[in-house]
Amino acid sequence: MTRIYPIPDSTVSREPGTPTPGKYYNTSAHFLWVGDRTRQLDGAHIEYFRGIRNPIGIKVGPSMLGDELVTLLDSQCHVLRSIPFGTD
Repeated sequence: MTRIYPIPDSTVSREPGTPTPGKYYNTSAHFLWVGDRTRQLDGAHIEYFRGIRNPIGIKVGPSMLGDELVTLLDSQCHVLRSIPFGTD
């Protein structure tokens, strides 16, 4: 099940009176992961993971090439870019 949850006000700069933005999370599993059979970059599983903010695991076995791993990680970096980090 995928649900949209609002982002807490402390992490979002917005004008007063505008709706609170939200992000999608998968709430039906303890830990989501990409395996050997579901790691095709143009496949539905990877596209689904692009749309959610959950942490995911990636199974890396002997059949995965280094370049493929780098491309797969790059395709999921949107999650890291969207996390507000402190400036301390």
